[in-house]
Amino acid sequence: MARRWPEHFGGSDPAASLADIEQRTLDALRAALERNGVEPCVSSSKLTAAARAHARHLLAAGTPPGRIDADMVRREARREGAYDPTVVPWAIGFHGDIDLESRVARLARRVASRPPTHCGIGHAVTDERQVLVVVGVRRRVQLEAVPSRLASGNRVRLEGTLAPGYQAPAVMVTSPLGEVGERQVLRRAGWFGTWLELEGVGRHTVEVMATGPRGPEIVALFPISVDSEPWEGTDEDMALAVRPVEDLASIAARLLELLNLERQQAGLLPLMHSSQLDRLAANHSRDMLMQGYFGHVSPGEGDLTARLRGAGISTPRAAENLVRSVSSSRAHDRLMESPSHRANILDPSLTHVGIGLARSAGELVVTQIFVSW
Repeated sequence: MARRWPEHFGGSDPAASLADIEQRTLDALRAALERNGVEPCVSSSKLTAAARAHARHLLAAGTPPGRIDADMVRREARREGAYDPTVVPWAIGFHGDIDLESRVARLARRVASRPPTHCGIGHAVTDERQVLVVVGVRRRVQLEAVPSRLASGNRVRLEGTLAPGYQAPAVMVTSPLGEVGERQVLRRAGWFGTWLELEGVGRHTVEVMATGPRGPEIVALFPISVDSEPWEGTDEDMALAVRPVEDLASIAARLLELLNLERQQAGLLPLMHSSQLDRLAANHSRDMLMQGYFGHVSPGEGDLTARLRGAGISTPRAAENLVRSVSSSRAHDRLMESPSHRANILDPSLTHVGIGLARSAGELVVTQIFVSW
């Protein structure tokens, strides 16, 4: 069956019209956020549609809600026109009559531990089973509507407004041939704009980056198809990208293998492995997990330059990739999807790499540190 594809990414995202159980869940979630001193999340119709789609998927597949797949939910959100690079989903499942209020309250406390700025609530039910899904994002940019399809020779205006505390927006695009280019951006008091002239039939991936409290951060990521139909794969493709549970050493080795396969295909020399950089990368992954943040600037250790200096490492050039995922294949695919991360992987001036990981509740946090030696 053909999958629906949005006409635009960005643009308006009004509050969703919720069923009773969805509204009660949203109210409990907002109350939990307020008790934690956090602004209540904004209801999003796009995220609500994604949450409902995934709730139906969990029911149909018989998947335990504890094994909710963040990458699959992100794909559902993209199909609704959301441009958020990362989504955080939560779910509960139940049978028959239960103390729903206590279940929802526990779910709300879990969501409040990683508070979203925008959220969607989805409920699905059969005769014997029900599932509630919450999809949250930390939206740091408001984008004007951008067409998801273009004809060759046309160009499109990309503009938006950054959230307070974010600055220096940059726009990068990966072409269907895998070439990464940065666009010249006009900036004014949080607003930014640029023209996208996309040459070449196929899928172009657009990324907006900005600098926030934790350093450079991807704030928007979405595809535009030129003279072609978009393709996001199938649920079966997503399942194939997840290997059985791997130990961290095997995941790191596989990620190094995938990095160098990309470089080989691009005609570049392979990256040399550095155990010293491994240790530094693993420390950063563990630090992010323990301190509850995700970014390039550690509250205690600083940015990459400071962390390299603290480890006694001197290099004329360094770069860092961060990603969350559930497997080595998924993590690598997400890195290659991002123009800025792809550019680091395929940078011919970088010679050595260290890969460090941490894992919690089935989610991998991956740090890749590249240097030129």
